[in-house]
Amino acid sequence: MAAKSSLINMALCLTAVCLVCAALLGFVYVVTEEPIQAAAAAEAQASIAKVLPAGGEISEEVSSEAEGIEGYFVQTDGEGAVTAYAVKTTTGGFGGPITLMVGVLPDCTVFNTSVLSHSETPGLGAKCSEENSAFREQWKGFSGALSVKKDGGDVDAITASTITSRAYTKAVAQAVALHHPQGDQMLGGLGDDALGNAGVPGTIRHDAVVVFKLADVFQDLILVHAQIVLSAFAVGGKNVSVGGVGIIHQIAHQLPIPFHPRKLH
Repeated sequence: MAAKSSLINMALCLTAVCLVCAALLGFVYVVTEEPIQAAAAAEAQASIAKVLPAGGEISEEVSSEAEGIEGYFVQTDGEGAVTAYAVKTTTGGFGGPITLMVGVLPDCTVFNTSVLSHSETPGLGAKCSEENSAFREQWKGFSGALSVKKDGGDVDAITASTITSRAYTKAVAQAVALHHPQGDQMLGGLGDDALGNAGVPGTIRHDAVVVFKLADVFQDLILVHAQIVLSAFAVGGKNVSVGGVGIIHQIAHQLPIPFHPRKLH
């Protein structure tokens, strides 16, 4: 005879299922915890090696309360003199946080940079993670003004990705400022985030911030469209142009702010 269904029976069954699932998840966590930590540690060590000069001893991670700094490592020579710092730094990009490992020499020259994580748009801002790109290569031995050329600095921005370039530059500036005697002044003009007034000196009104954001995004869209049109003529077909329009719509839907004309008056 079939067992009579009741609320108590269903509750007991659900409880048993939950207990079994919880036990399985706990087992998987215990089994995988050590390999995951080992992989993360190996990735961190690899990124540190990329951004520091060869040789020397590297300290354990040092915590920091500075803006955007998750921690840093100190490289010393055989006599204990500091030869470089490897700084883990994060700032807000176009699609989300951008986290870098930045190598900084004692004279505040950037030795090299490495991307740990990002959420930028593929084919556009995501180019910041391409190690051999012109954008990344310029950071090797960089000692110029830490803002993009559009804002009066010395950094060549990624084509059609001004916001990402500003975010990357601010992350580097945070790392340099950590051990710079005038670090606060260095960061004073970089704004609260890359979507705001990063690289724009001083404090500006909200309406002006809206204008800056729209100007940056639409300028990037124009550059992307120009590249697409040229590509379409090069291959002699319409498919590239149609696909390009799709890319432009995709970027437009990712505008960091809603467009309200009344705010611009």
